[in-house]
Amino acid sequence: MSIPDAVALLSSLMRSDATLSLAAAVAWLDPIAIPGVDYDAEADPITYALDVCRECFEDIYLEAVPALWQGISNAQFENLILNGLSEHLVFADMMGIEDMVMGIPVFPIGVEYYGEDPSEEEYPRLIPVLKLLGWHPSLDIEAAQEVGLALANHLSTTYSGSSTHDDLAALLYWMFNSTGYVLADYSQYYWYQQGDARFDWTPDEIEHVNGLHKEAFDAHDAAMRGLHLIEDYPEWAKALKSNAAFMADYLIDESIDSLTKGNMRDAKKTNRTDTIGIYLDWPECVTDGYSGTS
Repeated sequence: MSIPDAVALLSSLMRSDATLSLAAAVAWLDPIAIPGVDYDAEADPITYALDVCRECFEDIYLEAVPALWQGISNAQFENLILNGLSEHLVFADMMGIEDMVMGIPVFPIGVEYYGEDPSEEEYPRLIPVLKLLGWHPSLDIEAAQEVGLALANHLSTTYSGSSTHDDLAALLYWMFNSTGYVLADYSQYYWYQQGDARFDWTPDEIEHVNGLHKEAFDAHDAAMRGLHLIEDYPEWAKALKSNAAFMADYLIDESIDSLTKGNMRDAKKTNRTDTIGIYLDWPECVTDGYSGTS
């Protein structure tokens, strides 16, 4: 018997048995559902991608399976999967489906100079702001951090609801890893140094990571609006410099030692900087021509 004849006979036998016909339909429509199939995720990224999509992204799976049976190329399959993921994830930047084995992609956007000398090459737009806060290369950055966070606390409590002042506060919090949002406060280096930065492909983890990205991106967007404010409005740069100089002197006083220690984000909530508010002078909220873009 020839191979084509054998295939035809097998097909005929399967169609004559309801159980075999149903099994064939399942294998065709939902191949990943077959139990007992073992595979190496790293060696077989296509199967792994299908497995993830079946569990978490039903719409992608239902599009990918028929496309495979129709004979699309591996490159076309990869594009289908990655484009589909971009519709479901807040951040979905992957080099290829091989990256899926590493878990849900995570993108920390914190500033990396924290605790080290700032790099003008890496953060050319932040160095001028640090200098307005009183920093220069011969000084430790911690002094500028204390001043910046104290000013941020003052801005966020005294001018709550003012978009312009809130944006400047957001910039200062982000520059010193104190937004309170994990992906906005950790740089990529420090995040992956934790060694436990993997999120598995489950519906709950996807929702969680999407939330982490959204809050971090919102905080970063506000910080970039604050940076735009300092760069494009000279009166705001001047105010930041003069208020930073006053705050630096104020922080020397041991009577406000509680402000300079502990969790600065707690200080933000307790109005500890209200007592110096009358000495700090900020411009009015910018409305004319302020787009809030970087």
